[in-house]
Amino acid sequence: MSTTDALDHALDAHGQDPDLPMILAGLWDRDGTRYLGARGTLDRSSGEAATPAARFALASMTKPLATVAVLQQVEAGTLELEAPMTAYLPNRPLELLEAGSDGSLQRRAPARAPTLHELLTHCSGFSYEFLNGTLLSAVQAGAVPSLFADPVGGLEAPLVFEPGSAWGYGIGIDIAGQILEAVLGEGLDAILAKQLFEPLGMTQTSFNPDAAGMAKVHVGEGAGLQGLPPAPQHPSGGAGLFSTLEDYGRFLRALLRGGELDGQRILSEAMVARLSANQIAPLAVTPMTSVLPAMSLDSDMGFGSEASWGYGFLRHEGPGDHGRQAGSLSWAGLFNSYFWLDPAAGVAGVWATQRLPFCHPAAIAGLGAFERAAYGR
Repeated sequence: MSTTDALDHALDAHGQDPDLPMILAGLWDRDGTRYLGARGTLDRSSGEAATPAARFALASMTKPLATVAVLQQVEAGTLELEAPMTAYLPNRPLELLEAGSDGSLQRRAPARAPTLHELLTHCSGFSYEFLNGTLLSAVQAGAVPSLFADPVGGLEAPLVFEPGSAWGYGIGIDIAGQILEAVLGEGLDAILAKQLFEPLGMTQTSFNPDAAGMAKVHVGEGAGLQGLPPAPQHPSGGAGLFSTLEDYGRFLRALLRGGELDGQRILSEAMVARLSANQIAPLAVTPMTSVLPAMSLDSDMGFGSEASWGYGFLRHEGPGDHGRQAGSLSWAGLFNSYFWLDPAAGVAGVWATQRLPFCHPAAIAGLGAFERAAYGR
């Protein structure tokens, strides 16, 4: 069976799953597109068929793009990775939230401010309310704005551990996006367009595009799966972009090629190597435990490999269960979109649907089947 036939077979098999509203999937190598496919519907209620050109919400697949934009400014000398965030955001409140022995919420000053390096590697001390019970308690008590109800106020959230003491997934790259805006004096949408989308020819990637041809995010199970109305997105470094398979594939190909695509260089080869290296040793990426299962289930994004973190990407320290090799980079978006980038094999893939909660078993099964087909397994 050819690779194309195997990939089609994987999409056919999982495209029939009633828990998946649709599947968008792409595979690339350094020279171009090897596969684009789509199954299902953009909106279960309307029945509009999904196509490979459909736009979908990247959610946290925004983070690698914002990280590369930050690293471009590091290369330009505008930003310093070891500078504290307060050097760029001096008026941003900074406290550490803790639960007292009696369960009360307490705030204190942290030992120091997180650095830009720690913001990009999730060692800053910031978290998400769906991943940290103390922060969720503060949100439910009205002491901290919910990021999902108030995407601006939610970025004022306190730390939940001392900077540099642990790895914990959170809003660090959102704050790095605020740093870009403060230093460059422009909105993040304009910054990303100028530094990435225009050079790479990513013509279908933006915050808040027209709703035509856009996949809806779905909730529910099986026959009860329902699409949610589109919600306005605040431009942020951590989430909010919409894109297409082809556009995101161009970004991944640029990284596969050492920071260049079609004669446009977005990063030096040396910076791509730094981005791809383990930046958190002796810490390690640990499985994420959800405290809001309606939003996310527990997840282990190593997919069979020990994992570390580079800049903006999870790094697989060993081979994964389905084909990706040691040294591969990956991440995902809340609505069950996933990508991997395998420099050793010279390939990159995206598998995406649009549904909650994150790490839904149907999505993980579909991703695994697609990846195995990509590697001829």
